[in-house]
Amino acid sequence: NLVKATRTTSAMPAVKFARSYLELLRAELDIVQPRYVIAMGGLVSSLLTGHHIRMGDVCDRLETTGQPAVFRDADGGGAVVPCYFPCGRGEPAKAKEIISALARQAQTAGSHLTDESRTHPDRNYG
Repeated sequence: NLVKATRTTSAMPAVKFARSYLELLRAELDIVQPRYVIAMGGLVSSLLTGHHIRMGDVCDRLETTGQPAVFRDADGGGAVVPCYFPCGRGEPAKAKEIISALARQAQTAGSHLTDESRTHPDRNYG
């Protein structure tokens, strides 16, 4: 979870506020070293990857290729998979599709997930 503060509303946090927690999240990821980071929402996905990510583009890629969009962390870390929030202001059905596609792909022996940040380095996801 990028934003570590409890909020009184479900409103999106300001970019500056969310960015203030980025260093702490990256330190946590360095400790855990997950194979994939599922980034919930466009804001977190954009901050982690350094790309302007639109969730509609992420879903279009899934529908076109059957694979989730995967980016490298902007700091050169692990794989980041942008995903909708599964509840609240999110899209539960779309979140399930993205996570299910990632799980299927990860379970396939010898599978390779395309790193969108290398495949489309100049693509504007916004």
